[in-house]
Amino acid sequence: MNEKLKEVLKQAVLVCEYRAGDVSTEDGDFATTDIDSIIRLEEALCDALDAPSNDIRMLDVFQKIQKL
Repeated sequence: MNEKLKEVLKQAVLVCEYRAGDVSTEDGDFATTDIDSIIRLEEALCDALDAPSNDIRMLDVFQKIQKL
């Protein structure tokens, strides 16, 4: 398996592991997790999918994901 994809999976597991609970707002219900883990996951996704390092958008990387 590609090393970059392995890193994405590791960071995704950490996001889940660091889940601290849920928050309800007028905009809906949201899960909470560690901010650093979300940032590391986004960086790993951007690296693995050659996306801009400051923002990952499904529309920008959808074709790359389809090719995996």
